Amino acid sequence: MGMVKGIVAGVAACALVASAAWAEEITTLTINEQVGAARTMEPIRMGVPPAKGVAKEVGELSLADESGKPIPSQFVEVMRRPDDNSLRRVHVIFQASVAAKGKTTVKLMKAAPAAGAGKVEVTEGDGGVAVTNGVLKLTVKGVNFNLFDSVSYDPTGALGPGTEIVKPHAEGVVAMIDGKAHTPGADSKVVVEEKGPEGAVIKASGKLVANGDGPFEFVCRIHVFRASPVVKVDFSYTNVNGKVAADKVMLEDLSVVLPTALAGAKATVGAEPGVKSGTAAKIVARNSDLSELTVAGADAGTAKGKSTKPYTIGWGDLMQGQKGIAVGVRWFWQMFPKAMEATADGKLRAGLYAKEVGKPLEVYMGQARTHYLTFLFHGAMADADLSTFFAGSQMPLRAVASPKYYCRDAQGFGLVADADPSIFPADAAEAMKKFDEAVKGSALYIEKKIDGHTFQGVTLDSCGYYAWGDVFHWASQPSDPWNTLWESNYYD
Repeated sequence: MGMVKGIVAGVAACALVASAAWAEEITTLTINEQVGAARTMEPIRMGVPPAKGVAKEVGELSLADESGKPIPSQFVEVMRRPDDNSLRRVHVIFQASVAAKGKTTVKLMKAAPAAGAGKVEVTEGDGGVAVTNGVLKLTVKGVNFNLFDSVSYDPTGALGPGTEIVKPHAEGVVAMIDGKAHTPGADSKVVVEEKGPEGAVIKASGKLVANGDGPFEFVCRIHVFRASPVVKVDFSYTNVNGKVAADKVMLEDLSVVLPTALAGAKATVGAEPGVKSGTAAKIVARNSDLSELTVAGADAGTAKGKSTKPYTIGWGDLMQGQKGIAVGVRWFWQMFPKAMEATADGKLRAGLYAKEVGKPLEVYMGQARTHYLTFLFHGAMADADLSTFFAGSQMPLRAVASPKYYCRDAQGFGLVADADPSIFPADAAEAMKKFDEAVKGSALYIEKKIDGHTFQGVTLDSCGYYAWGDVFHWASQPSDPWNTLWESNYYD
């Protein structure tokens, strides 16, 4: 993601070991870097809709760079067309480098995909999964799922003795619900959802339980990429208990805790500006515009959020010599309260609903939430490079085709007209322009109504853990942000 040192020593793994016989170009995908953080071989997963009849199998699709050179890529089938059984939607997995605020393009081709040097390898057995990608080896267990049971990291690919950075442990995901610690139980399981040379997805699922029972089901997907030290994790939970809409549980804390072999390491958290480091470090987002920082338990200042919209907060790192591991969560201040912590005894904690706020969250029957975490295993790295990397993780790269391709060429959303005046008669083109302006104006009006608008003594903040909905409804307790209610959120 960031233009960083110590991620992979010499990315020779990007070299092609095989090339494809190129047949024809389907469309161009543009990748824009919008944060101002240079990206180096950032893993990308993007949906693309091939036009009708273009491809029957994913092995008929590939990518090329601007000069036509093959790019290692992996395509995953998502949906087929019912009439001719051709592919209607696919996901493509590849890696790209883009300068800060720059852009690059790749070409979607009708051709056999190219292979890179090395590949992701997956082994199943003993109720767990092992994944190697050239620089990492991860093991993930099913029963009593604990995120990564072990991780070895070596940029040379040796992955031998002395490279283990996470050892088998009994922590991982924990939710404090009604005063009890709930963790993945004996019924949790792990499966290989996808595997290929460029990437694999490991899926863990089950319930968070205390004494064998609990209200939350969870699904966790772990994304691993070829020759990459970056691992992406999507963690979702749903409250499946209750009989009526008013049934709820009290969530006091939801954290991902990863013990490492880096006790006594330099502990760092992202701040604004710069970072805060010491024997231990923590940042807590108490509201959308106030994050509090501590170093070794002492006050280390604050960071803003909504008023300055920083990309560089919401991550923690442990680094010792040539070994380091960092984790960041997407939308840190936007989905407050959150916490990121690196401890003196070598643990990383991502507080997804932070106990530090001191107030339980009412989670009603059927409510759910997904969190997006990015892990980086690295060698010696400068603080500025870590900040750049995690700034990039807040706005991952996307590879996007033209509106014409989606609407008219591929008809990926059905037969839809794109906003190109040339396809309409002159009078209709002017009407369409006015219509688009009206839609944009309506969106801005709604935005003002759900953010910063004062109603029933409450000034609305559209940020927050459960702050969403189409329009503002009512405030049952004006002093409590979680009782600012929204249409479509609190209905049966």
